[in-house]
Amino acid sequence: MSRWWADPPARAGPAADHAGRSPTWEGEGAAAAAAELARAGLEPSRATRLAKELLRKGRPEWIREHRSLEVFPGAASEELLEVVLKLAAIEVQGETDAPVTTDIHRLIRWPGSLHGGSGLRVVELSRELLDGFEPLRDAALAPRSNEVVALELTMDVDLPFGQGRVTGKRGERLELTQPAATFLLLRGEATWPRGPA
Repeated sequence: MSRWWADPPARAGPAADHAGRSPTWEGEGAAAAAAELARAGLEPSRATRLAKELLRKGRPEWIREHRSLEVFPGAASEELLEVVLKLAAIEVQGETDAPVTTDIHRLIRWPGSLHGGSGLRVVELSRELLDGFEPLRDAALAPRSNEVVALELTMDVDLPFGQGRVTGKRGERLELTQPAATFLLLRGEATWPRGPA
């Protein structure tokens, strides 16, 4: 998909203006913008007129600086905004999880609530925090007491959890903190012990 709203490559030489653009850039940019607007559903002559208005001297910079499309008088900005939103929706449509988003039987997870399949906290993340996020460390509940829970492992386990690590072999009995025990029970990696130790 063309990115007609991005800055064009800088051009050197006497024909370039102070921003490094050639005098023909507005025409080239307007043609690309008009094609995108028409593709999104605007009538071609209307798309051309809006694209030329959009790229008039100073408007792209104003839009970037103020993060607003309010550079047009009257209904033109509403029409352009509708088309830009339509294009943006097409651009990000692959970033949603459609089965989760559309399934009415799934719950939206409230930050701080517990996930029913793991016992981990729902944690709000910014893009900056995402790369360093470790769910079994950062979303694990802290133990509220020193109380432990006895479990029997149903499979080999070796995983970091909270500030420690849980390791064991299938059939082995472990005494774990409540958050770690809850995680293993909900995931089917452990059961309650079947008899005396």
